[in-house]
Amino acid sequence: MVPLHKPPLPSLDNTFIFKDAPWLGGKHDGYPLLSFKDYRTAHPMTFTLSSRERAAQLQCVLTFGLLEAVMEVKILESTLLQQGVDNNCNIGGDRNKVFMTSKNFPALLKDWRNRVLQLGNGEPCQQWAKRIETTLYQAHALLRMDASNGFFYNAGLQSHELLDILFQIGSIVEALVSSRAIFPQNFVRRGFGSWSFILTRPYLQHTTDMVANGWCPFIVQILSGSVSMLGYARTCKHPHIRESSQAHRKCTTQSCVMNMIDTTNYVPKHVIGTCNCDKYKPSLENVISSLSVGKIPVIQCPLPHEELLSIDSVKMPYVSISHVWADGLGSTTEEGLPACQIKRLVTLTKQLTPNGAFWIDALCIPVVKDMRKRAIGLMAKTYNEAKVVLVIDSGIRTISVSAPREEKLLYVLSSGWMQRLWTLQEAILARKLVFEFSDGLVALEELLLTKEEIFNPLLAYLGVELFRLTKHQLRPGSLNISDVAHALR
Repeated sequence: MVPLHKPPLPSLDNTFIFKDAPWLGGKHDGYPLLSFKDYRTAHPMTFTLSSRERAAQLQCVLTFGLLEAVMEVKILESTLLQQGVDNNCNIGGDRNKVFMTSKNFPALLKDWRNRVLQLGNGEPCQQWAKRIETTLYQAHALLRMDASNGFFYNAGLQSHELLDILFQIGSIVEALVSSRAIFPQNFVRRGFGSWSFILTRPYLQHTTDMVANGWCPFIVQILSGSVSMLGYARTCKHPHIRESSQAHRKCTTQSCVMNMIDTTNYVPKHVIGTCNCDKYKPSLENVISSLSVGKIPVIQCPLPHEELLSIDSVKMPYVSISHVWADGLGSTTEEGLPACQIKRLVTLTKQLTPNGAFWIDALCIPVVKDMRKRAIGLMAKTYNEAKVVLVIDSGIRTISVSAPREEKLLYVLSSGWMQRLWTLQEAILARKLVFEFSDGLVALEELLLTKEEIFNPLLAYLGVELFRLTKHQLRPGSLNISDVAHALR
């Protein structure tokens, strides 16, 4: 049996934090270490200043001012600012533009968390946590005010500059909130929820841009729950689109029509579009024989892969296939699947169990009404008793096992497989869940976060949905109403 691929864990310093954003020229160096309130007073946004200057002051307050107030340490401009080329400026680019970059940001966060740990659980640590809560509350109020007054929005910035600045500030705040988890749980009271409200005014623009670049509006809406997630997705290529001629033009923020099919005209797909191989199907009599006595029929395709055998699952361990019909693997026992697809499934499942036995609805659920009802009634048991549940999705299959953790998480979260109710049940009931990537198989546990990675807001927001799939197996009955609501969404 081929071992599952186990990609090396990436350094947290190498994960995406935020995209570089233009610095509007605010002055930070030379000021003493101040509370957030005092820093804001030292950087007034009076109307004697130009709109651009007010935006520059606000940017200073919501970056350096906020970071220093939370971390309680001086941070030089050179730590986060650097000169670079603005490729959006003109053909040659502006080589003297100053940007705020995340290059040293993870180190700042890590140093802050280490200093918190050194304090222990005593009164000084608790007081620091209270000061941070006050600071974040003040920052939240200031951002709410700007969402209405629009100092950034009215500063004459180009749309990409405005969005880069807002996404960067939102990502900084989310990173601070995530790192605050280093404090003892009873010291942290306010959760603050989503900070995506800062994107309210320019929301239409970044949504339009992403949809124009191939993203589904439904996925954009899901990702909008976190500034960090949406900001990262803006820098990524859109997920795989099955039918590029239609793309997501008919999708809405409520649903993706690309995953909906017309079962009356449905035809299983071949592995390659030019293939015209015959269909394989198991013995309908054997499948019905198993179902009629409450047993699960599983499939084997022994060499030379020219016939399908249907065997009771009690006789051997098997792999259960979880997929969406829109990817072309839908069918019934009577209809069967193309031989090329069968051979591909056998190749995959033999990496997970030596006998290559597998269950898939396309071959193990017949049309016959009473037997179909029995087979569907056995599905919970089918997925729960499988040695492995293998996820096959055309979107996930475009990503390499060596891709960055955040990229793998993003495309699993954006996949058609994550959008169907049937697959939700299949994933939650799985004893072991494995994903097919472009060049290997990866178990769910390899995608879950380490203790250090939960402090990265992007990884934390992306990873929480996959972690939710494991809760039932880790501790039956631990799924709460919030978990169910998020999963159903």
